[in-house]
Amino acid sequence: MALTRGQARRLREARVKHLLELPNDIIFRIYLHVGSLDTAWALMCTSRKLRAAFHVDPVKVVDTILTNSMPDPLLGLVQAVWDLQSGTRSRRMTLRLMRYIDQAHCTWSFNTHNVSAEFVRSFISLARKIHAMAHCILEHCLTNLNNIQENLCPFPTLYPEIERLCSWKSGRWKRVESAKYLAPPSWSEKLRMMQGLWLCVFHSSLVQAQQEGDAWICAELAQLERDSDLRLEHFFGNGWAGTFWTIDHGLAVMHLPPHDMDAPYNEAVVLPATMPLPTLPRGTLARAQSYLESFKHPPAGLEELAWDEMDPETEGYWFLIGDDVGMAPVVSALHRLPACEYAHLGVLHWSWDRMHALGLTYRGDHRIYAIWHGRVYNYWLSLLPQWLIKRWESIQARDKAEQRIMRGAGRDGSGLTYI
Repeated sequence: MALTRGQARRLREARVKHLLELPNDIIFRIYLHVGSLDTAWALMCTSRKLRAAFHVDPVKVVDTILTNSMPDPLLGLVQAVWDLQSGTRSRRMTLRLMRYIDQAHCTWSFNTHNVSAEFVRSFISLARKIHAMAHCILEHCLTNLNNIQENLCPFPTLYPEIERLCSWKSGRWKRVESAKYLAPPSWSEKLRMMQGLWLCVFHSSLVQAQQEGDAWICAELAQLERDSDLRLEHFFGNGWAGTFWTIDHGLAVMHLPPHDMDAPYNEAVVLPATMPLPTLPRGTLARAQSYLESFKHPPAGLEELAWDEMDPETEGYWFLIGDDVGMAPVVSALHRLPACEYAHLGVLHWSWDRMHALGLTYRGDHRIYAIWHGRVYNYWLSLLPQWLIKRWESIQARDKAEQRIMRGAGRDGSGLTYI
């Protein structure tokens, strides 16, 4: 029998009463065993006694919770942000470490030197905001996929011939349920989104430290070959552009009215130079709580996630940004598929399994590229509205003309030349 609202409130009050009867050292140990910073924050805000117990050693609480709930590469990145924002910067990073901070496994504890309780609370708020943003962005992408279900062709719908050409003995790809692409985000997808958001914070903190004249950081960043290498899209050694585009769209949806989203692009469609995370709109954290419940307790073996699960250079990244396979056929009016316009669907960020279920990926099976590339290209194109395709035909007109000259398209008047 379900509890009434009044019964649930009285039950919570009774639990809090029993909790407050515990000695402070026991309460502090409870903080060290909670599963997330959201839980620690909720306890801290319950009463003055619980808040005082947290402030016995707030850095140790944060260090313990994050160490127990994050894989090492993500924890190393969070620790680097802590050092940059705390102002002490006692552990000096080389330029190479800065650019590959997403692979930096943690080898230290959180710096406690001259760190105030106010800073710790601010850092917890940042971590909670990133957690909520990651879920909101991914849920928004799933909603957009759900809205275009009639346009989706789950694998192997586009390739009926593949069943005849490839017997099970030669390693045929297993069938994937068509509904899999609408499944809740996987742990690797969530963690990569959180890692991308932390990288945005790390990068903006680096730029801010440079602007403030930090001697060490200025000297390291001065080693960059080009000024453009400091831009968010180019700074990190691994290809995070796909996730950054997804974040950029998600933040825009959270903060811009709908009519502003249709503002026309010019030819220079690029990510912002830096992407500091803005203040969340009122109520966003509360709405995100429904997504957070399944994320509080990490699965067994979280620290052993394979690199290919956490690799930011996803199938969508390679198709639209990293390789030339996203180039349009010469007879098409487009030069190449505009990567930024797919960010709202999450296809620049989703893992291989989801992209395979969507029928959008084929890396590893060269027959699809060689025989049915036109189908794949048309499938990707069908996910965009016609008015948007027309806009990009205009934007890419110059590049398209150069492509046709290089490929010799139309010399014989046949117009059948493809890449």
